[in-house]
Order: sequence, then C-alpha cells, then structure tokens
Amino acid sequence: MRRLTYRITLLLAVLLVLAEHLSAQELAPQSAQRDTMFLGIHRKTFLNYAIPVYGATVFYIQFQWWWKGNPHAFHVYEEGVWNDYSLGVDKVGHLYTSYAYYLSLYDMMRWGGYDESTSMWTGIAIASFHAVSSEVADGFSNFGFTPADLLFNVVGLGYALAQQREPFLRNFNLKFSYWPSPNRPRDERWRLTNDYDGHIYWLSINVHNLLPEAAQPYWPRFLNLAVGYGGKNISHDLINPTRFRKFAIGLDYNLSVFTAADDTWNTVLGIIDRLRLPAPGVKKVEDGKAQVKPFLLY
Repeated sequence: MRRLTYRITLLLAVLLVLAEHLSAQELAPQSAQRDTMFLGIHRKTFLNYAIPVYGATVFYIQFQWWWKGNPHAFHVYEEGVWNDYSLGVDKVGHLYTSYAYYLSLYDMMRWGGYDESTSMWTGIAIASFHAVSSEVADGFSNFGFTPADLLFNVVGLGYALAQQREPFLRNFNLKFSYWPSPNRPRDERWRLTNDYDGHIYWLSINVHNLLPEAAQPYWPRFLNLAVGYGGKNISHDLINPTRFRKFAIGLDYNLSVFTAADDTWNTVLGIIDRLRLPAPGVKKVEDGKAQVKPFLLY
C-alpha cells in the first residue's frame, strides 16, 4: 500500500506541475475567441484541470483492475512476444494504446489553443509517463516488469510521431474494436484490459488516397479497408486454454472526410476515428472456418 501511495503521489505531482506550466502560458490574442468554451470557460483552463484528473482516474482504475491486493517484490518477467499467453495481442495493445493516447492528447491540446510544440511535448510526456509507470507498477505485482511491453509502447508512440512528420503514413492508421467475450477470468471480474478475446487491433488503409488519380473516383473517400489481428481463448487467467490466432479483413469508415468548420466537432471526430466502428468483414480463427460478419467487431 505504501508503494501505491508513492506512485499516486508522484503521478499527481507530475500532472499538477504540468498543469501549472501550461496555465502559465499567455493566451494569444488572435485565438481568444477559439479558446472560449460554450459555457464561458477557457479551453486551456478546462484542460489544465481535466488532464490531471483524467490521469489520476486512469491510474486508479488500473490499480483496481490489476494491482489491488497483488503486492510483490519488484521483478522482471520475460514472457515472449508473439507466443506469449495472448499470442502477441497484448503487445499490439500496448502499441495501439501509446499511439492513440498520444494523438488524442495532441488533438485536445491543439483544440485548447496550445501551439504545436507544447501540444507535441505534452502528448509525449503524458503518454510516456503512463507507459513507464504502468510497467513499473506491474514490476511490484505478480505480473512483473515486461521490457517487451514497454518496447511496443515506444514503437506506438514513435509511429504516431512519424505520421505527423510524414503525410504518406497517415494512409495507414491503427484502430481498435471490442465486444465483451464469453470468456471470464477465474475471479469473474470483468476488465477491458484483460478480456483479450474481445479485442481486435486493426490497420486501416486509406484505399482512395493510394489509388492512382484516375481510379480515385471509383472508390468512396469515406471507405477504408482494414486488416485485423486478435485471438481466441487468450484472455488473462483462463485455465489451461487452447489458444488460437484470429485474423480479420473488412471495411472501415474514414471519418476524417466529415470534418467541418467547428474544431470541437473535428477533435471529437478524430478521437472516435481511432476506433473501428461496426462494419462488414470476414473473420478467420485458426481452429475454424472463415465467417462473414455484417458488423464485425471481435
């Protein structure tokens, strides 16, 4: 419990220092109108409080799901990558989490009126702190500190930054879909983060942009093609499961084509677009036949 108190205190200190730094910046006169919310609250002021509260809430939920009643001397655990208990689905999850976490934070900071550099470094700092603190906390539980998990977090963050520097990479976006699976761990406690059977991680490809200009009118701008990876019987703490890899291919929606003059709408739309919404697809599990699903999520 003492270690948990130290970790929460450190998290709050970092987030509050960051909030104080951000609040010290002056509003640019030309962005004053943009920086005012509909309730008359400055967007920057809102973010300066919302980000620390959000960070502390996420950490608390993680504690309840993973670390509560689970103390252990710090240790490192090497579980492999593609042949671990989740057949690598958890590793792709780490990659996606840092990717989506950074881009969402960046978009919110830009929405709040912060400049490019501040938005970028704030996103990097918070996404990195989340990844490192989670792995260190795992090290003090029976899960153990897993270097491969942290490596995939770094790769996900790196890809998000690369997309911002290289427009071509924005044609290949990472997405996530989830539906609760029938599998439950031994303690019967549902946790999104260990119900891996319900996860699929997708690479959504902007086909319209990649086609030759003459062929682009024949492929709708709002429609992407996505390939996905998941698993069966890979949820955490299942008893002696026979695990199988799961592959999927399907249509996906490119919500970026529906942007408008309202930057609040665009920011929300961008965050939603990091999820793969229900759409037709084909799923193939190693132990079964290919299945066509009109609303493939998992």
